[in-house]
Amino acid sequence: MYLIPCTISVLRALSLIPLLLLFPSHPRAAFFVFMAGAVSDWFDGFLARKFKAESELGKILDPVSDKIFYLGLLVTLKDSIPILIILIPALLFEVLLTAIRFKKSHRGKRAANPYGKLKTTVQFCAIACMMLGAIMEVKILTAFGFSLGLIAIPLAMMSLSAHIYPNEKAASI
Repeated sequence: MYLIPCTISVLRALSLIPLLLLFPSHPRAAFFVFMAGAVSDWFDGFLARKFKAESELGKILDPVSDKIFYLGLLVTLKDSIPILIILIPALLFEVLLTAIRFKKSHRGKRAANPYGKLKTTVQFCAIACMMLGAIMEVKILTAFGFSLGLIAIPLAMMSLSAHIYPNEKAASI
């Protein structure tokens, strides 16, 4: 049973390929592929917990798929927004977080934290707004999505801090 959530995670990362191909010429179709990928992030975790199918492989695949999906989408939107302002810090924090989570998962510790979950949600909402803004040619929506992308950066810092200093008390979300 553990293969189903892992397969969903892999499919999320692979969905980046049709997104990259569709977005320039068929942005609405690309948006629906994005939404399916974003929902799959929640769904694979739900299935793993519900059927007690959590696995070491899933602890690695899920965050790696998220990073591939999110960072690939930022690159896809490069013509719509000044992406380097978000892409460079996001890439740095995502690589660090993935490395720390990988190390923690090998020690048998639960790697996710509330800041990371909130960060991923904000990132996906940012991408949705930026894509819709580009599709509908509504600059304020694109700007709002860009702002959400900027908000995700301190959330990534908080998540990273929670991984580095797991025993420190932090404000609950």
